[in-house]
Amino acid sequence: MPNPEFAMVPRKESGPTKVMKRRTIACIGDIVASRRLKPEVRRRVQRTLTEKLKEENLVLGAALAADLTVTLGDEFEGVIGVAFAGDAIPDLIWRLEDALAAVTMRFGVGLGSIDTEFSRDPRMMDGSAFHNARAAIEVAASKRRLGGVFQGFGDAHDAVLNGLARVLYLQRSRWSPRQRQLVNLLRSGKRQNEAAEILGLTKQAVSASARAAGWQAYLEGETAWRIALATALSVTTRG
Repeated sequence: MPNPEFAMVPRKESGPTKVMKRRTIACIGDIVASRRLKPEVRRRVQRTLTEKLKEENLVLGAALAADLTVTLGDEFEGVIGVAFAGDAIPDLIWRLEDALAAVTMRFGVGLGSIDTEFSRDPRMMDGSAFHNARAAIEVAASKRRLGGVFQGFGDAHDAVLNGLARVLYLQRSRWSPRQRQLVNLLRSGKRQNEAAEILGLTKQAVSASARAAGWQAYLEGETAWRIALATALSVTTRG
C-alpha cells in the first residue's frame, strides 16, 4: 500500500477544486562506461549493485516512496520522500560509491510530481520528478559531472546543490583507499582514538591522515550540502 505521505491531496482554490500532487524526488543512478568492462567484471559489478540496493531499501525504509530498483542492468531508479531527502541523498550517494569503488557511478536527482499511481516499483511510475532526474543524469553523462546532478529545485537551488556536489566529489575522489577507510570510520561517528584502534594505527597517525584528507573541511561541506538540500525542499514544496 502506498505511503500516505506521498498520496495526492486536494487543495481548494477559487472556482473548481483542483487535485494537487505532492512533490517528491526521483533518483536515477548508473555505472559509467559499464559496457567497456570485461563480461565477468560487469556481471560481478551488477550483482554487487543489486545486493547493495536491496540493503539500501532496508536501511532507508520509510524514506523511500518507491524501492531502489535495477532497471537496465547497470542503472537503477527510486523515489525518495522530500521529508527525508536532506540526509538520504548524501548518504545514498556516499554508500553506493563506497560499495562500488571499483567503478565510477553517476547520479541524477529530480524534484517534481508523480502523475501516476504510486507503486513500490519505480518502473510503474512517471511524472516530472522522473523527467527531471533523467535530464539530470543525461547532463551528468554528457558533461562528465560526478557526485550527483540536481534538477527541478529551482535555478538558484540547483546551482548551489550542484556546486557543493561537485566540490565534495572532487575532494573524496582524491582520497587513497586508506584515507577512505579512515574517513568512513569518522563519518560513521567513530572518534579518532577508536579509528586508530580499529586500523591498528597510533592516534597521531590517524590525526595526520585525517588532516591530509581534509576531513574537517569535507565534513563542513557535506553539512552545508545537507542544509542546502533541506532548505531547497522546504522552499520549493511549501504551500
